[in-house]
Amino acid sequence: MVNLASPDIKKFSDADFPHWTGWRMVDDDTDNNSQCNSPLIAGLQDSGHFGDLSSRLVCHFPLEWNAATFDQRYAWLRTGSDDVPAMSEEDYERLKSHASALCFETGEHGTGRLWHFHPVAFITHFRKCCWLSKSELKQLVPQNVLRAAGRNDYRWEAINYRDAAGSIPDTIRTHINRTMQKYLITTPLRIACFLGNGIQETGWLGSMEEGYRYTETDPRTRQVIRRYNIWYYPWYGRGLLQLTSPVNYFDYFSFRGRTCPENIKNILINEYRRLYSYRPIRYSDNHLSDTENHVPENIIRWRNNVSSDLHEAASSAGFYWVARDMAPYADAEHVLERCSVTPRRSGIKIYYRSPAFWRASAAVNLPNQVSNTDYQGLNGFETRCCVYGSAIAVFTEQKFPDSHNNPVNEKPESDQLRRG
Repeated sequence: MVNLASPDIKKFSDADFPHWTGWRMVDDDTDNNSQCNSPLIAGLQDSGHFGDLSSRLVCHFPLEWNAATFDQRYAWLRTGSDDVPAMSEEDYERLKSHASALCFETGEHGTGRLWHFHPVAFITHFRKCCWLSKSELKQLVPQNVLRAAGRNDYRWEAINYRDAAGSIPDTIRTHINRTMQKYLITTPLRIACFLGNGIQETGWLGSMEEGYRYTETDPRTRQVIRRYNIWYYPWYGRGLLQLTSPVNYFDYFSFRGRTCPENIKNILINEYRRLYSYRPIRYSDNHLSDTENHVPENIIRWRNNVSSDLHEAASSAGFYWVARDMAPYADAEHVLERCSVTPRRSGIKIYYRSPAFWRASAAVNLPNQVSNTDYQGLNGFETRCCVYGSAIAVFTEQKFPDSHNNPVNEKPESDQLRRG
């Protein structure tokens, strides 16, 4: 309800506002009640581009929520203009009464003029920043997630997310943001694919290393028979997108410009491949240890830093994003599929997947299955989808399909969204 006619143009160059390309600042001199258009607005109207560009005008005019200035701003409606017929006193008073009911006490801000942005265009523009605040990162972690306990066997589990000062989520956030800027993970869908995997793999940003210590129990007595490390120890998963196996670590070291002895590198990579190919010998004939292979101290330190140094944890994920070519999958159209399951001791729960998210996730975990979107063996995929659904809700305006596959829902159905 603001008269944007009669502005004077403030002259600014692109150099004055390098990050605001496409925006123009307009000073609306409403005190004179003149209805002549500014040269800028008149030019846009004459060229037919006013509708396209009007949302990018930054206008200087009185605050519209101050009832005391209503007559100052709208008295011209009584006399009309070339484009607007004069309004009757009855209609004018009805409009004034309605507008005044929407106003509030504005204090000193209501006495002068303020710069106004088109709200939707303003949000759209600043979204390009893609720098996640603490509350925005928190919203990506669902309140509850699905966990596959077996084939067609699911659990609906509550997530206790801790982001107090000094916690991993609190301290790694800046590193995540810098990594996403550096590796151009700067669209809503790229971020959804990147963090949809990273948040799940790190246990809700709770640890930057895989749980590699396991126990074996007697199924009858429940007593612990032995404790052991995963067969690919000490080359287990570390980082935000957890690097696993000697080949991925050495590729990352090379990416960082670090030189490693070729003989040690080749021995470890070949040994991992041998064990990977023949499951029965993974524990009985394993030769991956640092001691046996005389792994230098600097390589051990670089490997351990991927989890202990949060910059390395995020940076290694950026490397993995590039190395596995995840961006093209994330950039594809995201057609959301509504998936319904019934976990134990819970009612029906809904999660959302898409072929694009599947391919991005498989590129990290099962590259030979990227095209097999029906594959069931990707570790924790349903859980990743719960994070992905939250990211779609937070970062985009994309609607979620209902039970009839109509894209009408504003948010995921299973009450998983967390407040910031």
